[in-house]
Amino acid sequence: MKAVYIRRRIMVVLLPILLGWGLIELSSEEPIRCSVTSVTAAPGDTLWGLAEEYCTPRHLTGEVVSDMVDLNKSADVRVGQIVWFP
Repeated sequence: MKAVYIRRRIMVVLLPILLGWGLIELSSEEPIRCSVTSVTAAPGDTLWGLAEEYCTPRHLTGEVVSDMVDLNKSADVRVGQIVWFP
């Protein structure tokens, strides 16, 4: 029981240090690629759905959506709206 406690304490101390030094990388170096620069929104489209459809890698969909919100000045998508991609 005491050994588990000691291991946890070591990780609590070491993990932030290793992250700070860049010895552990949590984000991907893989660039985000979208196959289009803009689309016209259709009924039922969402930024998340459009990002998954047109951009890779998929594990970075949240980052793509965040960039799309910044570019489009809104998280809302209206039918007929031109939606811009990063």
